[in-house]
Amino acid sequence: MPAVLVATDIAKCPHTPGAAAPVTAPKLTVGAAATPVLTGLNAVVGCPIVPPPASNVACSTVTITSGKAGKLKVGGTPVLLSTLAATAAGSPGGSLSVSAGQAKLIAV
Repeated sequence: MPAVLVATDIAKCPHTPGAAAPVTAPKLTVGAAATPVLTGLNAVVGCPIVPPPASNVACSTVTITSGKAGKLKVGGTPVLLSTLAATAAGSPGGSLSVSAGQAKLIAV
């Protein structure tokens, strides 16, 4: 079973150091530091892609295609799992990468 992603897990765009801003659920936490779990991803910040050419734009909105828990939810919203698959809109866009930093909480 995949691990639940937490706020300290960084979803990176393919253009380092760009990363998606986390949406967290502080009602459910993992570990001694009370790290909230992720329930979503906002726009990518810090993407270094800039023109030229003029058609290149920084990664912006994030679309999550898979990796949401089917059973574990916080406030009716599924938590994100280490099986997360997401893409960042932009040109050239790309898949986000993330790995779980904790293994205490797993879900399906």
